[in-house]
Amino acid sequence: MGSPTEIKLHFSVAPRRSTGFITDGKFLKFSSPYPQSGTKLYGGELAIDFRETSKNAQGRPKLRRFGELALMYYYGRSDDHFDEGDLPLGDNPLAGLIRFSATRDSRSHFLMAEWRFPLFEPVYRSKHLRLIQPQYGLGVGGLFIHTHVTQDSQATVAEKWPAFITGSTQLRVAEVSVGPLDLSFEASVRMLAGQTYGIMGETAFRLTYRR
Repeated sequence: MGSPTEIKLHFSVAPRRSTGFITDGKFLKFSSPYPQSGTKLYGGELAIDFRETSKNAQGRPKLRRFGELALMYYYGRSDDHFDEGDLPLGDNPLAGLIRFSATRDSRSHFLMAEWRFPLFEPVYRSKHLRLIQPQYGLGVGGLFIHTHVTQDSQATVAEKWPAFITGSTQLRVAEVSVGPLDLSFEASVRMLAGQTYGIMGETAFRLTYRR
């Protein structure tokens, strides 16, 4: 018979910072709520780390991570302005005849749930330090985007509630263990697809409490 196992739940919180580009693929549609430039995002995460403990052949306890469930929230903002001065007209005499202006102030709220597969073995491991651990995740999410569009002095409001699937490639750069706490610095690249497309670069500091 195999050795008995026990499932342990470890809880973590992580402030997150991201920069990305989101779109619906309609780049020349000025009435779209999607920004025409990059979006800065700030948020946080609550996660449950699932770990399994068992005994090895010598009867010593052995700990194994087998997944992590995360719930993330981001607040994003993007402000961009485009007018005739941005056109590559140079010294063309027609430049003085062209007058237009478009300003977009976008505010967005992201909510995502993601399952992360077990961490790979770190490149370096000691009793209190682990370095360079890759991890992959898949999830779903939705966002609410609210944009003030001003085009040639005409102001309108555009909104949308799209859903998407998401996948991420993550790297736990460094993780330090002190007593029942783990502190780690993480970086990741996230892709969005569905009613919204995008790519995001993320960083996070994670504090994990090991029960």
